[in-house]
Amino acid sequence: MHEYRVRIQDGVPESCSCPADASGDDPCKHRVAVAIRPRILELAVQMRVVTDGGSSLSGDDGTTDLPCECEPLSEDLPCWNCVDAGRRDLSE
Repeated sequence: MHEYRVRIQDGVPESCSCPADASGDDPCKHRVAVAIRPRILELAVQMRVVTDGGSSLSGDDGTTDLPCECEPLSEDLPCWNCVDAGRRDLSE
């Protein structure tokens, strides 16, 4: 299995880490695949914002945070739903 990273600049797939993209002037199949699928491009941009320390766009995909399930746990250990939603942090 191979994994390649497509870099997106201003909403356009600008480069890819695959050998085909490095060896030619034309965009590789990975860049084209991202470019022709608006939903994939939108999600890729959102993920980049989140991993860069920003925040994701809220409400666009219709998902909601899962409910808190911390009650049966100790105060030092939050449930995964709260950690994932950013309501609580894991203590070190």
